[in-house]
Amino acid sequence: MIKLTNSKNGGGGYLLNKAFTLIELIGVLIILAVISLITFPVIDNVIENSREKSYNQTVKSIIS
Repeated sequence: MIKLTNSKNGGGGYLLNKAFTLIELIGVLIILAVISLITFPVIDNVIENSREKSYNQTVKSIIS
């Protein structure tokens, strides 16, 4: 446990929970949302291009 000696807790006490604040959690969620909004369209585009190339290769193979 961590001993606290500031005036907010009456001059002493123990801090039992070391947790994230709500603002920190909301900040992390916002950062993850921004990363998701940037990466998902890029990944979707790469997958779509790969799928199209695979389809074209299959068509060429069938024609041969």
